[in-house]
Amino acid sequence: MTSDRHHSRLLVCILVTTWILFFIFGFIGHMLLENPVSESLFKSLQLFHLHYHPFPGIAESEGIDHSIPCWLEIARFGAGLWALSLFPALIGLFFEERLRLWWIRLFWQNHYVVCGECSRSLALVRDLRNSKQKVIMIGSCPPEGLNLPDKVVYLRGDSAEDHLLKRALVSRAKYIITLHENDRANIETLIAAARLCEKRSQTMKPVEAYAHISDIHLQSGLHHVFTTQGGFSNPRLRGNLFNYYELMARLMARKFPYPPILVKPNALPVHLIIVGFGSFGQNVALKFVKMAQQLYSLGENNLEKTWKVKKLRISIVDPEGDECFRQFSRSYPDFSLQCDCKVYNLSTRDKSFINLDFISPIDAEAITSLVLCLENESVTMSALDTLLDISRTSSPGIDHVFIRIARPERLYGLLEKLQPAGGSPKIVFFASDKEVFNANVLLNQSLDEMAEAFHNAYLEVEAKDQRKNNLPPAAGKTWEELSEDDRQSNREAADHTWAKLGLLGYGIEEVPVHQRKMTHNGIIAQLEELAEELAKFEHYRWMVWRVLNGWQYGSPRNNEKKLHPDIVEYEDLAESTKEKDRANIRAIIDMFRKGALRIQQ
Repeated sequence: MTSDRHHSRLLVCILVTTWILFFIFGFIGHMLLENPVSESLFKSLQLFHLHYHPFPGIAESEGIDHSIPCWLEIARFGAGLWALSLFPALIGLFFEERLRLWWIRLFWQNHYVVCGECSRSLALVRDLRNSKQKVIMIGSCPPEGLNLPDKVVYLRGDSAEDHLLKRALVSRAKYIITLHENDRANIETLIAAARLCEKRSQTMKPVEAYAHISDIHLQSGLHHVFTTQGGFSNPRLRGNLFNYYELMARLMARKFPYPPILVKPNALPVHLIIVGFGSFGQNVALKFVKMAQQLYSLGENNLEKTWKVKKLRISIVDPEGDECFRQFSRSYPDFSLQCDCKVYNLSTRDKSFINLDFISPIDAEAITSLVLCLENESVTMSALDTLLDISRTSSPGIDHVFIRIARPERLYGLLEKLQPAGGSPKIVFFASDKEVFNANVLLNQSLDEMAEAFHNAYLEVEAKDQRKNNLPPAAGKTWEELSEDDRQSNREAADHTWAKLGLLGYGIEEVPVHQRKMTHNGIIAQLEELAEELAKFEHYRWMVWRVLNGWQYGSPRNNEKKLHPDIVEYEDLAESTKEKDRANIRAIIDMFRKGALRIQQ
């Protein structure tokens, strides 16, 4: 089944329309020869008679005009061509799919194989077709619900079945991406694809395989197996694991109104209410525990000063909140130590949630934002409407409401009209399918582009700051050689770019590769002037990460006791150490210069 059904309908329409047209031309031609209407109709039906004489039995010597009207000539020759084209047209009409698969089997390679259910995999398929890529989709959606782009081959069934992957020519593909919501289906598809790629030509690059794993603990356990050459007995497929809920959380983090990083001890804390604590909510919680913390200090000098993090307050609202949090804590036992977390076993229909009674007076004084991490969009919209009704009649103290809608373009501006007239709470929409499920994010890993640039910039200055007992594990390693923890550290620095520039009043956005161009606009000069201030922000962000994980000031560095000589004020750092923070800022400026970043319009 392909998306070319309209081509079949078009072919039938062309055949019927041309037949009717030639019939009308024939009828007009016979009428011009002064035939009766009934005889003209009968003769015009005989379009398949290629050798036809309009004056049978009449000799040329009788002086009769033997010329044939042009309408009849068109009908005669057109009908002949129509008859000749009818057979191949019918073959194409009834065997279109088999002919297409035969063509693919003979000639296709370096194509994309997308596996998964409707909405998210379809968003990726549309993006790939917009860039003119050849795509085969394997899924279990009802055919009438597909609405696939033109020239996409659809194979219905289980993507882990060998015969379907063989029909999709996975051994000759460039990418295979599996986006099932079921982790088991994604793992089985990846293993089956690896087995079939054993026969892949040695002259071709390995197939790049991307699989979504929503279980955070499972993803960590499988990472080594699927992302190292030794993980598969066949090196002709290279596995890449990702979690699209984590990508959504990262996109949300870039829109979060970060508070100042360095605050006074009595500053208001940040309070985040997460509604729904499935994989999506868990990734949001993890992201903001790392990204939305505030740093303060007690003491007068470095030897006496104790650095602390004003812990983020998180309220989890879920009908099965206790059980979800219990399972989550098995993978992240330190989570409760890094934030003040409360769990409420409430649904969005419970009176206590509707009235926001669960918000304590202490929480009400915090900077409060609410994130709807529900899987069902109907429930999400209903909960949003309830919250907005509350904001119109009372002051619940919520500054922002974050909401993910898969396809907001279908709501035709309705979302913008939901924004309360007073602007409070501010509604922020993020991570639509179009933003997340595209080749730039999933395959080119654009969210890691800046993180890799930061690491490369770090390598250039790290050698000048090497000190005894202070060699970091990332020193001298390429991005590909880094551990996942070190990569995650660079990702946090990259995502914090939105916070740094936000503190200076700038909103920024990434630019797709095909739209980039070198630029020398005013923002570059402004950032160069503010580079030292931005480097200071970066240092305090790094300190939050260290202090949150139990580190404090100490010299020399002691990994076992978690002592680090750089947990001090930025001004007290050595110049060679400051260069590490400045290197990140130079990388940001360079991305603006290359056109990879721009000021948000």
